[in-house]
Amino acid sequence: MIKNLDYQVFLQRESDFYHEPTQHEHNLYELIINGDVEGILENKRLYGHKGNDGKGILSKDALRNQIYHTVIHTALVTRVCTNAGLPHETAFTLSDMYIRQADVAQSVKDVVELNDRMVLDFASHMKKLCYLDSLSPVIRTTINFIIDHLHKKITTDELAKHVNLNRSYLSVLFKKEVGRSIHEYIKDKRMETAKNMLRSRIILLRILLILYASLLTAISVPPLNRPLV
Repeated sequence: MIKNLDYQVFLQRESDFYHEPTQHEHNLYELIINGDVEGILENKRLYGHKGNDGKGILSKDALRNQIYHTVIHTALVTRVCTNAGLPHETAFTLSDMYIRQADVAQSVKDVVELNDRMVLDFASHMKKLCYLDSLSPVIRTTINFIIDHLHKKITTDELAKHVNLNRSYLSVLFKKEVGRSIHEYIKDKRMETAKNMLRSRIILLRILLILYASLLTAISVPPLNRPLV
């Protein structure tokens, strides 16, 4: 096994191939955990043309190779974000969704674009997390309660009781820190959740259509002039 490794390293040197320095990867992770979406887009603009430069060959099939890299990248980004405070269920559910999409991708271009969306999606969630950290503990607790109970009727009295504050004082404090009233925030969050649910269903439908098309392709249909046996 060691000899095989040494030989492979020798071949890579002969072909002038070297793996991408890990510092590049760490720089991207830093942008993600800081929620720096603009920095990620700028990084993509500057270095996106390099494609798979410095990335090992995990499969001789180009599509499968890109899928493997995306799955690994998604797993690493997930771990980095959970270590930085992203809720476990949020991170791993997001990871599962992107890996399932990668699994049924039909072209290298589709997988590359999926990987880019994954990075931006995680960065967006980290940006929201950074924003929550800037709020007072009382308002963070209020927001977490709202998010956990979006499917139910939520009143300001109920929220005030939950954080042990006067109803009027909580309303004023919430508007001051969040920039929206409690009612507006709840309404906006419900709209955001509805849009995400719709987007998830559209993605699921696309996956089902791809699988159905693959199934039809795999079925051998006999010519019309041949009797069915």
